[in-house]
Amino acid sequence: MKNRAIFIIILMSIRSTLSWGQIWPLSETMTAVLVDNVMTISTTLEAEDMPWRTWSDDDRNLIHSLVIEEGVTSICEWAFAHHAYLTSVTMANSVAFIDSYGFYNCSSLQMIKLSEGLTALEHAAFKLCGSLTEIEIPASVSSIMGEMFVECSQLAVIQVHADNTAYSSDDGVLYDKDRKTLLIYPEGKNDVTFEIPATVEKIYESAFGNSRFESITIPNSVTEISRNAFWFCSELTSVTIPESVEEIGIGAFGVCLKLTSIEVDARNNIYASDDGLLYNRDKTLLHTYPAGLSDDFTVPSFVTGIGPQAFAGGLLSSVTIPNTVTTMGEGLFLGCKNLKSATFSNGLTEIPNNAFYNCFSLTTVELPRSITTIGGDAFNACFDLASITLPFSVTEIGEKAFKECTGLKELTVEWEIPLSVSENVFELVNTSDITLFVPNGTEALYQEADVWKDFGTIEKYDFTSNASPLAMTAVKVWTKNGVLYITGLTPGKPLYIYNLAGQLVYSGLVKTEEERIPLAWRGISIVVAGEQILKVNVTN
Repeated sequence: MKNRAIFIIILMSIRSTLSWGQIWPLSETMTAVLVDNVMTISTTLEAEDMPWRTWSDDDRNLIHSLVIEEGVTSICEWAFAHHAYLTSVTMANSVAFIDSYGFYNCSSLQMIKLSEGLTALEHAAFKLCGSLTEIEIPASVSSIMGEMFVECSQLAVIQVHADNTAYSSDDGVLYDKDRKTLLIYPEGKNDVTFEIPATVEKIYESAFGNSRFESITIPNSVTEISRNAFWFCSELTSVTIPESVEEIGIGAFGVCLKLTSIEVDARNNIYASDDGLLYNRDKTLLHTYPAGLSDDFTVPSFVTGIGPQAFAGGLLSSVTIPNTVTTMGEGLFLGCKNLKSATFSNGLTEIPNNAFYNCFSLTTVELPRSITTIGGDAFNACFDLASITLPFSVTEIGEKAFKECTGLKELTVEWEIPLSVSENVFELVNTSDITLFVPNGTEALYQEADVWKDFGTIEKYDFTSNASPLAMTAVKVWTKNGVLYITGLTPGKPLYIYNLAGQLVYSGLVKTEEERIPLAWRGISIVVAGEQILKVNVTN
């Protein structure tokens, strides 16, 4: 053992002068040797897992072929990720495990011979291997995790050894053994149409991601369509959900840029369609707005909720959300690159995480004064957003909410006490070039407050001016004998009352033109009645 260690040290010391190859000690008993662009990994033990190791960019570029010799039992996480010149891999039958991202983004990889002793392929082990055309799953494999061949754009055939007890294949498509779950439809297949076999009950996560067919037939045996199942099927124009489907995952039909219609069998008890849009059965939840629809869109008034990623990657240019909508899922407008404006009505309390992430063209957002939370990354990478007003009702802003909003020039805030926010809320934004408008008399507070003091210009605006969001309206408000009186209201509209710290102290729907609310608080309060806002000093 001592002599071997000395030998490795000597080789390392002269590595830069070797003309025949290079050597890396991976452990005391395992080495990687590179000769003529072929890397060979070997061990002196009968069985040894490959320890965690990555390679420098220069070293990666020298590795064109990889040979894993007998005794090596695993390939570690990220081991050969981003090896752009790696074209072939051969491994001995001792390799039983390939960890997550083991060969991620090996863009030139064309051939790989998997070990006949391999039992497990972990998450995304071959993701982004864009030159891989065919692969055979050995009989020994019992576990294949998600995103295994995502964005392997040339992969046309996945074969499975006939003796494998966990998996099977048919016409290059990967299934579980009894073909009840369709796992992977290779992205390189050139079918114009595809009919899912009648044995299939579940379409697995990302199973058809990036596929090129124009139409798909889903049989009445399918009960589950998993998350991202048809993500970015660029040629798909329409789809029909059969009666049998009971679950459709988030983003199942996301970023299908030619998809303009999702129809649902009228006998389905869980889902429904209306005008090509996918809803839950009673149409209170908008599940999916087909990405190929480019019209301006107003959410129907019968909708009370919008699902996660409902509009993801869509081509729509503007959206209006009525006050009937009270909940929205994360990432609902994720990657809507053509979206220019979004208008919300009172009723919403939260802009969820990633709501407008990568909405490059977004220029106008009107936030209602019912919003209390702006989620993390909510407006991340909204490059064209030039101005926005943050209402006094907002009490929390998530991390990186306005990251890379590089076009932001004006920001108006309505808090009379600066809101405490994370240092990275405006990450990669040059706030010194932005004008911050604050309520009259609060300039000094903002000039001292963390994050806000970094804005280049801080200017006041007057809440009582005609242009102010608190301008006088037809609604009247006063207090008497411990009761708050509000008149001139519109029945059915939401009513919110906040203190100056932005905390919600009352909420409800207006029942009559005059409301009488027993007081449980004191001090200056902001009354939001529909679209009208007033300030009142609540006293005894």
